[in-house]
Amino acid sequence: MGTDSRTTPNDELMEMIKTRNLRTWAWRYHTPNIARFLTKNNDLNAYDKERGLNYIDFVEVMGRIEAIIPVMDMTLENIRDLWHKIAEWKRRLDDYQGPETRIAAGFTYEALWRAHKELRMSCQKIADELNLQILGLLLADLQQVLSQSQAPTPFTYTIEALEFYQLLKEAPSNRPGYFAITLMQRIGIKDNDAVDWMNQALSNVRNGHQPFPPRSPITKEMIRERIRDWNKKRR
Repeated sequence: MGTDSRTTPNDELMEMIKTRNLRTWAWRYHTPNIARFLTKNNDLNAYDKERGLNYIDFVEVMGRIEAIIPVMDMTLENIRDLWHKIAEWKRRLDDYQGPETRIAAGFTYEALWRAHKELRMSCQKIADELNLQILGLLLADLQQVLSQSQAPTPFTYTIEALEFYQLLKEAPSNRPGYFAITLMQRIGIKDNDAVDWMNQALSNVRNGHQPFPPRSPITKEMIRERIRDWNKKRR
């Protein structure tokens, strides 16, 4: 893989898709928050040498780390045998960021406002960070599909499935793409549009193109609008 400074995460994702070495890409492009968590817990290995598999991975959604068990790569026996390690990762993750809580839209906008006003992050920087998270969640779904087939023929996302997951208040661990759709919704993208963005990304990958156009699907204008609206409510 080239070292051109102009290489983007999208470029490297396409290269990883060609070589099927997606897990390497996923670990190289963990967000800074996940990287800090993994460094803090480097005594616990997410790779099981005896079985030759990664039994847990992590993605970040609006500042919160979610643990993902790659169920398509593992047998029930694998999961049962490794459950003590998975449980230890869960305990450490709770210690690192606190027990899981549901993120309401108000909390999301407050997080954006604080990132912009207190951390001095530009609207473009915030949008870039969120788009990287969405790209990582798409990658996690691609990993599941490519683990089952030699041909990259990803599934599609549907409004019906989205409504079902929203009813459950969570997405299952083997469908992290629905976390990406939820993230887009929190920024103000309509349900149908968010589903269309993800399906178009899958179509682009099938045709050998970049998953998303540059600086999308979330734009700095969306972030600016959300921060402006929330700033009015805080007064």
